[in-house]
Amino acid sequence: MRAVKNDLEPAIEPRLRDAQEESGADRPVSVLDEHFPVVPAPPAAHQRRVWTLGLALAGAIALSAVALLLRGGFGGPDAVAPDRPTPVRAARIELGDLALYSEYPGELVGEVSDLAPKVSGLLREVRARIGDRVERGAVVAVVDDTDLRRQLEEARGQLGVAVANERRAQAELGGVESELRRSEDLHRQAVLSAQSYDLVVARAAQARANVGAARAQIDQSQARVKLLEQQLGDTRVVAPFTGTVATRYLDPGALVHPGTPILRLVEDGRLLVQFRVPERDLGAVRVGVALSLTTQATGKSSFPGRVQRISGEVSRADRTALVEGTPDGPAGVLRPGMYAQVRVEVREILGAPLVPGVAVLRRVGADGVERTGVFTVGEGGVAEWHDVAVLGAAGGRIALETDLAAGDPVLTLGHEELRPGSPVEVMQWEGDGSAAADLGVRAGDLGLRTVGNAPAGAGGPTPARGGGHAAGGAAP
Repeated sequence: MRAVKNDLEPAIEPRLRDAQEESGADRPVSVLDEHFPVVPAPPAAHQRRVWTLGLALAGAIALSAVALLLRGGFGGPDAVAPDRPTPVRAARIELGDLALYSEYPGELVGEVSDLAPKVSGLLREVRARIGDRVERGAVVAVVDDTDLRRQLEEARGQLGVAVANERRAQAELGGVESELRRSEDLHRQAVLSAQSYDLVVARAAQARANVGAARAQIDQSQARVKLLEQQLGDTRVVAPFTGTVATRYLDPGALVHPGTPILRLVEDGRLLVQFRVPERDLGAVRVGVALSLTTQATGKSSFPGRVQRISGEVSRADRTALVEGTPDGPAGVLRPGMYAQVRVEVREILGAPLVPGVAVLRRVGADGVERTGVFTVGEGGVAEWHDVAVLGAAGGRIALETDLAAGDPVLTLGHEELRPGSPVEVMQWEGDGSAAADLGVRAGDLGLRTVGNAPAGAGGPTPARGGGHAAGGAAP
């Protein structure tokens, strides 16, 4: 290694001296400087300007924070209120009833049948296509019956032979019975020997047996004829009810067997809606309870109905029970297989104070406790905070438990950033749109968020599933 170093030093030292002379600096110079030159440090004056700019920015942020604290920008309902009046919109508390509901995904079902033949053979005719309406008992498909007709003719011929044999046996039996009666008289007179009499008795018994066998053969032939006639009729596939063809599975020429579906038929009649209800809601969902449903195909149109049946057990897989309802809808609008959103009325709150959903807010106070309440307009035109308990929410309204009375005003717009004691100016009342434009301008000037007609629960409590479950005491 020392030998290698001694060999490299004569080649490197001239390049180092040249680099030092070109830089005019006393610092050591590396060969790597040719590829990664050292950036000189900025002048001292530039560093002072950077520090001055940083201090000025920090001061501006501190002043902004102080101003925000003076305006009450931090803190809960107990923070300091601003002096400038805030334009707001208000509504009056009403006493009324509120129906609470739950929503579940469901599916529309109807009487549906896959029509199939009962015999094997080639499919000769399919007399309906999708969308065709067929009446009950109409023939919709036919299976080739050539072989069955030939078998039926053969069976009818065998039945004729059996009838002829039965008649011949009856004739033989009649002759033997006449001979038997004569033999009995001769046997009593001791004219006919016992052996001859016994032979006549045996022939009579044989004749009676032949008649029985002939009758059995007739019954067998008749049964076969009836079976073949039924199979011949089964080659015609008929509609079990009046309905509309939903699917055509096969065309003529296909080989079918018993149970092979040819057409799918949907009955023209009242549909059912099936949906699953969690076991926690089964106490409220009862037979006869009102429901309504909407579908994607019908848009905002709602169809009323009632709960018809509830399954007798809860599924162990998902802890839900199957529920069926009967919706009322015009023919042709609702169809089997449609997905539906089912709303079931579970409870009704009677005579409760009702406010728009946007009036209810949640705030964290100075003590760190979350509180649910509303703002009202107090004396002197200032905002007053009132704690409330949410009983339930539905249809954009919330039922409250509160010390406020019917007719008292509650703020519904422009109140999101208010604090107790903030001066306010009611620019519009719910239902009166005369000052709506002015309210939007004033709110924009003050930097407020213009909400408009927000849905129930915006900025306030979040309703339970379906927007209609009751809340117990505290905010949901």
